[in-house]
Amino acid sequence: MSTTSSTSLGADFSYEAVTNRWLDTINNGENTVEQEGAIVDALTAAQVEAFEEMLPEGCYWQIEEGSLLYTQQDIDAVDRKDLEHYLARSAEIVSERLPEIEPRALAQFEAKALAENS
Repeated sequence: MSTTSSTSLGADFSYEAVTNRWLDTINNGENTVEQEGAIVDALTAAQVEAFEEMLPEGCYWQIEEGSLLYTQQDIDAVDRKDLEHYLARSAEIVSERLPEIEPRALAQFEAKALAENS
């Protein structure tokens, strides 16, 4: 049985840094702060998913802590440059899907708001 550990990935991998980058990407004045928050949440979740797909099995990005959860045997296959590449590549993948993710996030936000006000 493998031991599970975590390691800090640094500020670029933190929830705050990732969400701020997405907010900078979408902040064009077309949406309310609440709508932007819903879009940023969806983009961030999609980026975590894309990032984790590049990791070896058994490794997970704990974005809230800015860390990587792993078993020792899994982490041996990944070095720091790989992680930085995965971060950039996962952002590119999600950017390409922005036209799909944004309207879906807004529709879910509006449905939730409507349900709460009924």
